[in-house]
Amino acid sequence: MVELTLGGKTYELRFSLKSMRTLEAHYKKPIGKIFKDKDSLESLETLIAFYYACMKSKAKSLTMDKVEDLLDEALENEEITLEELSTKLTEVIDSSSIMKNSAAKSDDDQPEQEAKN
Repeated sequence: MVELTLGGKTYELRFSLKSMRTLEAHYKKPIGKIFKDKDSLESLETLIAFYYACMKSKAKSLTMDKVEDLLDEALENEEITLEELSTKLTEVIDSSSIMKNSAAKSDDDQPEQEAKN
């Protein structure tokens, strides 16, 4: 579990099926296309959208605007840096059971593909 403290309140961050569905609804495209668009992955819009999606499952009353305000205040108050926000988001995604299972499946498929070549 990854936690983030913003404005004196600690939020549990989870990258889950619900998070991915929230991202798909926000971007109006499948999650695979969201991850493949490298330029948009580096945007502030994406950072805020991912944090919103990861925070929403445990803090249902949050809105995208509220998350943006919380992140903005934390940055202004030097509670966190943009680099730390990016690092923490990567940690959330990498620690997700969905992503671990996805990576393990890809690793399992690799020897099969190599045997075909």
